[in-house]
Amino acid sequence: MEFPSKVGANNVNGIFSCGDWFPNSNASGNQDFIKAYTAKYGGDAFGIDSTSAEAYAVGQLIQAVATKTGSIDNQTIINTLHSGTWPTVEGNLSWDQYGMPQGSDMLVEWIDQKLTPVYPDDVALHAPVSPKPNWGG
Repeated sequence: MEFPSKVGANNVNGIFSCGDWFPNSNASGNQDFIKAYTAKYGGDAFGIDSTSAEAYAVGQLIQAVATKTGSIDNQTIINTLHSGTWPTVEGNLSWDQYGMPQGSDMLVEWIDQKLTPVYPDDVALHAPVSPKPNWGG
């Protein structure tokens, strides 16, 4: 992630955002994803951009649907994903009959220069830090 290097590592703590993936997740396949990613591209888990995890989750979904149905036809994929819950590196995903995602994103906060889930409780790795720490300039 380039954000800390652009604003200064001491200037990120206390910033909140929403997120859908984090390196410490115990979601299905997350450790395998991190191992494969870092083997190919180097670095560590905290350097992986969440968009890479999102793309990987799409692959997990398509593979699961193809395995279940024996098809990769668009309508089959849509109909299948609209019923059930699907484990991915982003957690268990599901959609209603219209395609609206069910559930919610995570609230993440920069703590000790790392994006850390602080809500909801079932994925939080730290309580929100308040008040915001002073920035280093």
